[in-house]
Amino acid sequence: MQAVTGSPERSPEETSSPSMRNARNKWFVGGLFAGIALATSAGVAVLLVSGRIGEPRRADHAAVATLANIIARPLVPQGTPDPRMSDPEALAALSSRLDEADAAAKKNTELSPVAREFSDALRAMQALLAEEHSAQPLVRAGLETWRGSIDKDDGAFLRGLLGVGTELSKFGELSDRAKAIHARIVACRLRLAEIAARTAPPEATGDTATIQFQESRAFNSVANDTVLLKNVSGARLSQAMVVLELTGATGETFSNCFFADTWEPDQTLLAVCRSDNPGRETVHDVKRLRLRVIAAERSSRTVDLAF
Repeated sequence: MQAVTGSPERSPEETSSPSMRNARNKWFVGGLFAGIALATSAGVAVLLVSGRIGEPRRADHAAVATLANIIARPLVPQGTPDPRMSDPEALAALSSRLDEADAAAKKNTELSPVAREFSDALRAMQALLAEEHSAQPLVRAGLETWRGSIDKDDGAFLRGLLGVGTELSKFGELSDRAKAIHARIVACRLRLAEIAARTAPPEATGDTATIQFQESRAFNSVANDTVLLKNVSGARLSQAMVVLELTGATGETFSNCFFADTWEPDQTLLAVCRSDNPGRETVHDVKRLRLRVIAAERSSRTVDLAF
């Protein structure tokens, strides 16, 4: 795959009639406004031609890569252990990423709307995480149901069962909200990938990477669907994005965007596709994989693999 004082002589204006003075004043004021209007029009024309008003500036690959480093899924070197972050560390990382996205959103480029939407999604995630979520009411309702069943108390059993349903619906609502936020984040990644495709360097004629796919199944030790990518271009690639689409046996598809700041020759990087909900980023029973690499130095042809 490939932006002074002096003597009190009377001036001509003082010796002229009031009507003449008024006429001159009107001419001066009119000429002044006309000059301002002309200068302003010329200035606006220059700004419009230079693209500084209205139309956002087109992004280049470096700008896309800077935002991709914030939004996209990371490509991780083979053998990298799964990150284990405490809740305070995770919240601090979320806040830092939000600040970076806000800074990108303030720039007048075609990337600004993407960064703004990503910021909004992260704020929604912060609000969700700030809420108090406890499983205790669910456990308590379950115990009441169990006791009512043991004691053959239909009233207690029904009350407990109702409590379980109520608490489960709360957890279901939280899960739905988390899924909606995740969908917004993935949409930002895909919009970024569209812009990256326009800024991509010409397609390389030689191979860029070899691809190996591992699907998580009950009988293997792979926790998530994973695409193993080995750089076989013979060169060090920088600001590399990988655009991936997976298709399942039923026709279900999932697309995503991954990023690595550097990719050394012969190095294997992993595109990890989360297989658990909420935040699932793959499909069941993958039958087809489409993938393209876009780096600062080169981009590959789109590879289409069937399994």
